Amino acid sequence: MIKLNDKNFKVYTQKGVSLVDFWADWCKPCKIQGPIVSQIAEEMSANG
Repeated sequence: MIKLNDKNFKVYTQKGVSLVDFWADWCKPCKIQGPIVSQIAEEMSANG
């Protein structure tokens, strides 16, 4: 999982399909889906 910013956004989003997840520490749904998104990121990076 990568934290995007103004400098790296264009580089990473031009490499193919991307999932951009907006997250906040006060957001309960974000906290619920956070581990799920992390697991998907691990699986996808393992698959190349």
